[in-house]
Amino acid sequence: MIRRRATAALREALQLDPRLHLARIDLAEVLMETGQHEEASTQLDAVPDDPDWDARVAALEAGGQRSRAQAAARAICRRVAADPADLEARLALAGALAARKAWRDALEHLLEIVRRDKILARRRGAQADDRDLQPRRR
Repeated sequence: MIRRRATAALREALQLDPRLHLARIDLAEVLMETGQHEEASTQLDAVPDDPDWDARVAALEAGGQRSRAQAAARAICRRVAADPADLEARLALAGALAARKAWRDALEHLLEIVRRDKILARRRGAQADDRDLQPRRR
């Protein structure tokens, strides 16, 4: 409720004077806290460079990127949980884990990809061998 009122007040202030860049930064921060990362990013893009607030803007942008990356990683985890044979999702998850320096977990997923890929290759090879054994009709 407090964030909703803060958001409304900051929006109103910006309607009255769009040059209130500190209000825009505050609005972006509240939007980030409520998970509205795209709109927060749009607000931050409208803030001109200024040494007085560049560090704060950079910190908010980094926080938004981190939040988006975490959301993407959760979505990939759900894909792998729903279909453990989805090697593309598993590879994406390994990449996300490596980016977070979760080396052991990333390596486990990469090894699982190799294991599953070998199994698939054997199955494909066996199917090809079975086809080769069938008599050919002329």
